[in-house]
Amino acid sequence: MLSPDAMVDTLCFPADTAHLEELGAFIQSNCADHPQVILLELAVTEAVTNAIRHGQAKECRVSVSHRNDLFYITVEDDGQEFNSTDQAPKPMGDLRVGGYGIAIIKQTSKTFEYSYQGGWNKLTLTFQYSPLSS
Repeated sequence: MLSPDAMVDTLCFPADTAHLEELGAFIQSNCADHPQVILLELAVTEAVTNAIRHGQAKECRVSVSHRNDLFYITVEDDGQEFNSTDQAPKPMGDLRVGGYGIAIIKQTSKTFEYSYQGGWNKLTLTFQYSPLSS
């Protein structure tokens, strides 16, 4: 998917919501060229929060790379196996507590791929670079 010369930056951290601020800064820094970086940060934060709260993960890794007009973000965790790509998102207009994470991830990313290998969940998100209209 990426050329051998594509630069990849990775953040490894204990799976604890106390590290979400650090994760946000990592995404903001590595995706600063994306005009809607806040949406990328929101999608990644949702994926990591799900791994922590629902998957009982102990460790997380988030990798970011950028090639041409695409940003690739991989979220890995050692929690319980869970293929979120199989889950139908709940309607966004429903008033409820929680349950918006998968919908946010699917609606903000161009592609959304999952695999499970060696005890690690791997969610790869692709985001199109779309300049904001002026």
